[in-house]
Amino acid sequence: MRKIIGELLGRFIVVLLGRGRGVFMSLSGDKRVGRVGVGIGFGVRIIGGGYGIGDMCGGDLKGGVCLGMFLEKGLWLIKLLMYRIWESMGGIFGRFLIWCI
Repeated sequence: MRKIIGELLGRFIVVLLGRGRGVFMSLSGDKRVGRVGVGIGFGVRIIGGGYGIGDMCGGDLKGGVCLGMFLEKGLWLIKLLMYRIWESMGGIFGRFLIWCI
């Protein structure tokens, strides 16, 4: 259960801190953030997520890692599907929060 919550939080962080920064920059009309600010948002996401939830789920903040583990027979299909479902839910929560702001 701990790994599943880690997947949800990981995807939430990816969407909110990474893509949210780009959305806020484009909606605000203030171009001072620029590409560097968006890049910093993605960097902070990786560092914060790795330190914050790294011990929960191994810091798996990219969905391709689960797929690669499955293809290398290091992950069962049912776990892959559960991780994908919870990752999707985290993304939906992140998008909803961006929409609310």
